[in-house]
Amino acid sequence: MLTLHTRPGQRDCVIEYFRTAEVLESSGALSSYVATIESDPDTVVVGALWTDAEAYDRWQVSRQRRRFVDETEPLLNSGKKASVQEFHIAHRNPAI
Repeated sequence: MLTLHTRPGQRDCVIEYFRTAEVLESSGALSSYVATIESDPDTVVVGALWTDAEAYDRWQVSRQRRRFVDETEPLLNSGKKASVQEFHIAHRNPAI
């Protein structure tokens, strides 16, 4: 789970960047999403389900991800660092 803190008023620009640059589509994740927090209008949360740790590691060093980081940097709050949390699924709906 990636949490990004945007500059005030830039959340929708970050979300639009994800859409137009097809960040999620190019990541290689099985499933992914961009979410917002109603009580925090300057935060974007990105979640992804990966086939394995190696798939995530490949994304971390990919050119597409580096471009994403470079192009969204001006929209992000430099005073708040992005944070990453890794979750391991203990149980899931097998239909997904």
